[in-house]
Amino acid sequence: MRSFINFVLQNKIVFIFITVLLFIFSIFGLKKLDVEPFPDYSPVVVEITAIYAGHSAKEVEKQVTIPLESALSAIPYATKINTLSLYGLSDVKVTFSYNISYDAAKQHIINRLTQVNLPPGVQPVIQSNPVGEVMRFQVRGLKHQSLMYLRTLADWPICRQIKTVPGIEDCNPIGGFEKQYQVIADPQKLVKYNLTLSQVQNAIANANINVGGNFTEIGEQTYTIRGIGLIKNLNDIKNIVLTNYNGTPITVADIGKVRIGHAPVQGYMGLSIREPNGKWYSRNQVVVVTAVMRKDAQSVPTLRALNKKIKELNEQYKSQGVELVPYYTRQTLLDAVIHKIKENATIGIILILAMVIFFLGDVPVALIVASVVPIALISTLAFMAIRGEEANLISLGAVDFGIIIDSAILLAENIFRISEEKDNHNTDYVIAYATMDIGKPVLFSILIIIASFIPLFMMSGAQGVLFSPMARTYVYALAIAIILTFTFVPSAIGLVKKQINKKEPKLPLLLTNFYIKILKQILKIAKPFAIVSFIVIAIMLISFKFLGTEFIPTLDEGNIYLRITFPYSIALSTSHKYANEVRQYMMTFPEVISADSRAGRPEDGTDDVGPYDTEYSIQLLPYSKWPSGMTKEKLENIMRKHLEKMFPGGDVNFSQYIQDNFDEVLSGVKGENSLKIYGPNLKELDKLGREITPILEHVKGMADVGMYKELGQPEIDVRVDREKAARYGLNTGDVLNIIQAAIGSSPVTEVLKGDEQFDLVIRFPKDYRKTAKEIASIPILTPTGQL
Repeated sequence: MRSFINFVLQNKIVFIFITVLLFIFSIFGLKKLDVEPFPDYSPVVVEITAIYAGHSAKEVEKQVTIPLESALSAIPYATKINTLSLYGLSDVKVTFSYNISYDAAKQHIINRLTQVNLPPGVQPVIQSNPVGEVMRFQVRGLKHQSLMYLRTLADWPICRQIKTVPGIEDCNPIGGFEKQYQVIADPQKLVKYNLTLSQVQNAIANANINVGGNFTEIGEQTYTIRGIGLIKNLNDIKNIVLTNYNGTPITVADIGKVRIGHAPVQGYMGLSIREPNGKWYSRNQVVVVTAVMRKDAQSVPTLRALNKKIKELNEQYKSQGVELVPYYTRQTLLDAVIHKIKENATIGIILILAMVIFFLGDVPVALIVASVVPIALISTLAFMAIRGEEANLISLGAVDFGIIIDSAILLAENIFRISEEKDNHNTDYVIAYATMDIGKPVLFSILIIIASFIPLFMMSGAQGVLFSPMARTYVYALAIAIILTFTFVPSAIGLVKKQINKKEPKLPLLLTNFYIKILKQILKIAKPFAIVSFIVIAIMLISFKFLGTEFIPTLDEGNIYLRITFPYSIALSTSHKYANEVRQYMMTFPEVISADSRAGRPEDGTDDVGPYDTEYSIQLLPYSKWPSGMTKEKLENIMRKHLEKMFPGGDVNFSQYIQDNFDEVLSGVKGENSLKIYGPNLKELDKLGREITPILEHVKGMADVGMYKELGQPEIDVRVDREKAARYGLNTGDVLNIIQAAIGSSPVTEVLKGDEQFDLVIRFPKDYRKTAKEIASIPILTPTGQL
């Protein structure tokens, strides 16, 4: 070590220059650093949804959910499977251990899905990671532009562009109306022309095909042959021939109306925004797109690329009067996190500088010692950026500036001490002697500190994901700090101090003398003081029993995510009405800058809820602009009390945007904690759940308690009398196919418009499907042509 210290002191300028270069390059390296609010400690969860349009929850459970669950039950590394069957939607969530990557887990799922036998037309889809929702933006158009037009833009060209952004996995539109080509068949005309719905369906499907005819040589050239028969527009549908009636061709136009309509609405979105000019923008129906980031992607570069893409799309659609308006972005939280990190680091460095000056009494030396903190911290962050690691509040907040600077302070103190003992020696000799004197003890103490982090490195599961980054960050900072202590600090002190100041500062001396006086008084009553000390320690140890614990502290995201669950029997139009009322109420608070409301679910099944579910994303003003005395907790309490009065039969739950998604992934339900009751009898389970709910509401610390209900969705069952059907030459399937086609509106085929695809459906007019009585009156044509 002696030769190394002498080499450093002989090349002071070189080591100072290297340190300055390290600092400069580290600052530039920070541009590549990914910053996250907190580490993603959620397990790998792969969600599979399958849409079985028009079928009840019971049928979905039997024909879709159970086959999926059976196929995925023995998948490698899977620890838990949660399933949910709703009207027209099956949802299966497979939770994996932390020993497998997200991509590997998805591949296992894909391999198993190829072996599942599902009903025709049911295609299981792997959904994106819900924790990755990074932006919501509205597709806003001119007054004359319909919601269907805006939704079509969102579904196809806009989402296709958003998915090209590096780091973005999926793009989920909701709101507006999905475009659909519809044939509204008149049952009376079908009877008149002796046609069944099956015949109409087959005729339309057969009229919408392209065929390949191989190739042929004409002269000296080869031509490929194609048969073009795809439907292009409404006229093509109208002119499809179904049959001949008294020598006259009967087309689709003869048996009903052909139009462009929309698919059955599964969910509505509403939005209210306080514009920069102070005015309100509020709409009860809007088109909103959610951009979802890949699980392993980095937020900072992803959001940077996403914002750039939004600007490009706004330029592209400016001439059409269409604008993409982000109203929620994770960038807001990231900016707050980065600001807090900078603020805390700046305050910490200023306090350390003041304390070092106070105790050392030498301003140049104090500046050199204190500079170790920013250099070590920024170099650590740059090293993390090079390694592709992320920085977050937990990993950076745990870094103790005092321990980082401790070795540099010990060196400076020792230099002053040695200078008093070696009065006749030059500065370099004093610095070298002082450095070698504490070198081994300091290195040993740093190794002990690093060794104390070994248990954190050995943690697995959520604990390992959460605390390992913190331990790595700490070790990086300590390693860089110790290198600076034995290179930069002695070089800088040797360069700026031609002579070491031996005079001890007055204030630390006064504090030392004061401490000695108190210590002498304590020693006079050593036994009573020791007894009292032990009693205090015992009381503190006992008090640990009453100390609350938290796996991870709740990070205030600066927003509110509200969920109100209504009775299962509620109609979507009613829950949409209530959702608009709630959103308008939220906007009466000056602390709120925007609020969206969602009733129901997206049509693609990306959220496993029904019409009973309403959710609200509420963005808040910065707390510095809030009225004096108002806090987020008070605001939530005011809202909660009012909403519980508005909807006595609804479950009200407050959370935060990212926290809500994390809770759902960790617990399998939309809440932070869950109590699950297992059993074969749904009615008994429902009864027990209703009995337990009020008990949980009185548990200390509970804020919101809700219950997942399995019963309560009303149904109209159509039961076929097999004997009567047989008399008319009909099978059960013939009758049910009429019901499914006339009411359920299953797609017959697809209409291709460029890169876009739209369903073509056949259904009866509304008059035949408003009530159970009208459904029972649907005419059915027998094979003999009788009605």
